[in-house]
Amino acid sequence: MSTTVTNRVLFGLKVAFNFSDAESKTTALQNLGLDLRDLDVIRGISDSIDKVDLQNVSGLDTNLTRYLDRLSSDTSRYNTLVNNLAGYNYATKGNLEAFGPVSGGAVRYKYIPNDGGVNQNASNLKYGDISTSRVSSWSSATSDETNLTQAISYGGSVQVRGKLAIGQNQNFDPQTSECLLNVLDTPEPIRFTTEVPTDIIEVNFNGTPQYMYAMRGIPFIFTTAFKTIAMDFRFTSFTANGAAQVPIYTFKATDDSEPELVSKPAASGTLSRLRFSAQSYKERDIRVYYPPGNITSITGTGINLRYLPAAKFLNLDSINISDNLLGEMPDWRNINYTYFKGNTPGAGTPAPYQQSLSDGASAYDAPTQTLTSITIVRNPLYLSEDEELMKWGTNVVERFPSGLTTLSQDGCYRENTEFLTADQSLVVMSEGISANDFNYIKCDPKAKQTYPFDSIESGLTIKGIFYDKLISGNYRYVYIDQPEIKIGGTDFTGSASDVSNYPSLFGKMGVFQPLDLRSRTPNLITFNITRQGSQVLYATSQTKRPDDNNPFTQINGGGEQMPRVNIKNIQTYNITSNGFSKAADEFVNPADYLDTNEVSALRNFYVYDNDSLGGVLNFAKMTNIRNINIGDTSLPIPLGLQDKGTLNSVSCAYSRFPGRSAAPVFDTATGEGNPSNANNHFFTSKNPGDFGEYVFQNCANLSSISMYASRMDGFFPKLVGNSSMSSIDLRNTSIEGGRPFDPSANGSEHGRRYILWNDTFEDAQNINTIRLRSSVLGRNIGEYDPATQTFSKASFQGATFNLPVLNTLEILCPEKRIRGEFFDPSQAPSLQTLISYSTGWGLDITGGTTCPSFAGNPSIIYVDLTDNNFSGNLALSNLNSLREFYMGSNILDAITGWDVLPQLEYVTVSSNPSLGPDLPNFSVGSPNIRNIGFNNCAFTNYTVGTFATCTRIRVVDLSNNNFNSSTIDSILTDLIANYNAAPRSGVTINLKNNAPPTVVYVQVPTVNISMDTQQNITVNQSQFLDNGIVIDPDGIPDSGDEFFQPQPLDAEYIFGSAPDTNDPAHEIQIDLRNDLVGTQSVGTQYETRVFLDGVQLNSETIDINYATDTITFLGNSPGNVTQYPPHGSQLSIQRWKTVYGFRTEIEGGVTLVSYLANRGWTVRTD
Repeated sequence: MSTTVTNRVLFGLKVAFNFSDAESKTTALQNLGLDLRDLDVIRGISDSIDKVDLQNVSGLDTNLTRYLDRLSSDTSRYNTLVNNLAGYNYATKGNLEAFGPVSGGAVRYKYIPNDGGVNQNASNLKYGDISTSRVSSWSSATSDETNLTQAISYGGSVQVRGKLAIGQNQNFDPQTSECLLNVLDTPEPIRFTTEVPTDIIEVNFNGTPQYMYAMRGIPFIFTTAFKTIAMDFRFTSFTANGAAQVPIYTFKATDDSEPELVSKPAASGTLSRLRFSAQSYKERDIRVYYPPGNITSITGTGINLRYLPAAKFLNLDSINISDNLLGEMPDWRNINYTYFKGNTPGAGTPAPYQQSLSDGASAYDAPTQTLTSITIVRNPLYLSEDEELMKWGTNVVERFPSGLTTLSQDGCYRENTEFLTADQSLVVMSEGISANDFNYIKCDPKAKQTYPFDSIESGLTIKGIFYDKLISGNYRYVYIDQPEIKIGGTDFTGSASDVSNYPSLFGKMGVFQPLDLRSRTPNLITFNITRQGSQVLYATSQTKRPDDNNPFTQINGGGEQMPRVNIKNIQTYNITSNGFSKAADEFVNPADYLDTNEVSALRNFYVYDNDSLGGVLNFAKMTNIRNINIGDTSLPIPLGLQDKGTLNSVSCAYSRFPGRSAAPVFDTATGEGNPSNANNHFFTSKNPGDFGEYVFQNCANLSSISMYASRMDGFFPKLVGNSSMSSIDLRNTSIEGGRPFDPSANGSEHGRRYILWNDTFEDAQNINTIRLRSSVLGRNIGEYDPATQTFSKASFQGATFNLPVLNTLEILCPEKRIRGEFFDPSQAPSLQTLISYSTGWGLDITGGTTCPSFAGNPSIIYVDLTDNNFSGNLALSNLNSLREFYMGSNILDAITGWDVLPQLEYVTVSSNPSLGPDLPNFSVGSPNIRNIGFNNCAFTNYTVGTFATCTRIRVVDLSNNNFNSSTIDSILTDLIANYNAAPRSGVTINLKNNAPPTVVYVQVPTVNISMDTQQNITVNQSQFLDNGIVIDPDGIPDSGDEFFQPQPLDAEYIFGSAPDTNDPAHEIQIDLRNDLVGTQSVGTQYETRVFLDGVQLNSETIDINYATDTITFLGNSPGNVTQYPPHGSQLSIQRWKTVYGFRTEIEGGVTLVSYLANRGWTVRTD
């Protein structure tokens, strides 16, 4: 048997051979794709290259650094400019010069048709395609050239009745007398059971109607770029092939770079959740195979959507497409409206209507619509190519379905609004339109029609595009574009002079109304148009709106008016953070827009951060109002809020309430009235006469009032009827306190006697948060002296805060105007936070105001009473929740209680100059303490162990006290125990300006042993042991009988000096010593040590003669030497000295400081 072993054949060049195995080095390099000329360029470059090397390699003759920097500078602004002009999915505003190929889904331009005639306007423009032929691969599939979202196709369409449709094969030429239906596209086979007929088409064959099934809008397609996507669809199910059908989805890249994927997720009831994650980010078509008419809700947020599918969603109820890239407000009528041809005439139909209807119908229903909720937040809708749709105004609002109830379009438009007068877009709104006048209006979004409105005004006719109509409540609405109004044959369009002659046609609730949200969406319940980023609405010189009383009068500029809505139905109105400056009249005079017994449904009113917004709002008709936020505006508190039982919250934070012009009223004899000329915005007048003028009186459900950083000033009201009040915030205001004079409540006291009174919160016993911070809190409050007309000892009446659930109380007056007695915090047993620093407590009282006890506040967590005039003793005991306590800069005397404070972490009582003498035992009372501030006091006594187990401390400041050195040592000793129990760094201890830690100087004996000198001798014994003589028996030299006869001498065993030592090399050169100079307390002792080959020799082996400096090996005598160092050995003679002395060491507390410092603590002492 033989075995053949075949080695693997390797092809290539071995680098180590350096091309020696190649026939031609040049050819080999060329085969590797390398050109010698290129290699020559980099020849000689080292491992580290510089700028010059790069320039040589690249062959550049231009300074790219400067060139690219200039390009970057020149082009850096383009991104912003282009984004503001358009996007890749929006029409370009302006001209572009292309220096290369241009590609896109469609490239179009506007043109004036040749047969357009004269007097053309923007609506007459048509769209043309950039192409070599009029019908191109970029042409639309239908004749609606204005629909930019429809699909485009190449030569595909349906031929109907012999008319050539755009996109059709131009060579197809039917006879004009023929009626043909010809599908020119290649049909796509049905793939899924969800592809079912959606419509029935009626076709007349030789006068006989026949009916055909048709499928429309399946699949409907979302084209968007993504890597992961999430969408939700609600639907109404149907059955096919015996099974309930749910939506089916396919995904395919628009560049055909990926195979199509199919997803059939199970539905949860009537909700289908689409979730898809791809490996890469790219543009894809999402095809939804389901009848669009069965889709009731669409949610697709943040999916880069640029346009909606070209499909009719006739049962769509809600849509949320926030955070996408839509560049124009969709026309929701095209998506959700169905227009009707009409109903068959019935008996008794009035003759004028029968005669006027060209299709023989007697009544027309309003277009059907189902879409009630649109959420389209954060889409750049201002980037429309149509200038009329770039601004929020009439042309945008017209696109909404009239039955809309919810609209959220935050951050979609910018700058000014443009609302047009009624001569351009008219709404006929009236309770008096007869059913005949209304029902026989045929809505057609394109054709101009003329209808009589005699039921409104005799001889009134209107010609125009009647695109919609609606019944809402008792009112009928008819929507007309390009209206031409005549009364008795006289043109009335745009007339402003005849207002007085036709009062029912004009005015706030007149028949003629301009198109805005109020008239277009009268059923609107929720409206949100808040600022998002830089998308904010504000007034410019281009702001346009009709006059409230005459819809044909245009007002240019004059401020940006709040969007108008139907005050009857609106529930949530939110225009937060825009630049509206004029209040809509519906909120100023709501009664003018409501019938006598009608009220508004308004619940939530949010206009925060419309800085210049002014006007006087009147909420008398808003009986359902719940939440109001007029913060950061110039609005006053709305009128008519008293007795509003539904009102829950009012926020006026940062509000710039307008001043009141009335003169202040002040009685100099009693101190009653308004000596500070305050505006008293909590009341209905500047000089309120009684409690009844409180603006929120009897608002039983009012739970919170926020006036933070507003211009609220003057009196603090008695919260009459506010039984649900939980929070009131008056921080950073100009509130003073006091209240109107009321003898029945104040007794003999004037209304300015106290900041707050015992009965201030009598009706608000559930309040849990009170925050008062004002530099004038307590101004002109307190005991009044009519002689000097001054007030003193401002304070709160004793039982003011007798509130069972109060947990947060903040009272601050930076100017320290509250100078009377402090209140008893135990009145509020649930108190958790008490803040009243730098307020002035006790400054008008000799000896200060008594330090409060917190024994009645078991839930207290945070206390800050710093920088007042509190006196007496401080006791903190059994406060299991207390975490932070600050009472520095007062005049406290002693700490008499400090125990059971398990949660206390931060405490400061610094700068109480008399506070002492006993420092609390923190380890026992507050073992979890972190920061301790007891500096600038009078503490002298310290209990050993106080700091030993407080292992969480980070900062201790005991500076500027009266601790003696011994006490400081005890503190430091405990701190070392603290460190050893929990080693850590970063702790700061300040003990400065006390006695210094002790310093004890100790004399410690020292012994210093060292080798003084040494001598090394290499022993040479050969000269002695090899000694002998030559014997010559015959006496004849060199006769050959000579021989050596050994005569060895004694080996060297004495090392010292001659004559005892025979070899000079063996002589000892150092002074051998073994003595003590001085004493063993302070002195030097010498010792001689001898080593033979590294082994120390003792007295049994050698004898050292210190007088003669001789070393003798013992056990030898002349002629009998046996104990000697062998030849070649090393004899080492060393003299050592021991120095006896003392060193001074420092002991005491100062060493403890060093110990801690070496472990990362910062310890400051004197």
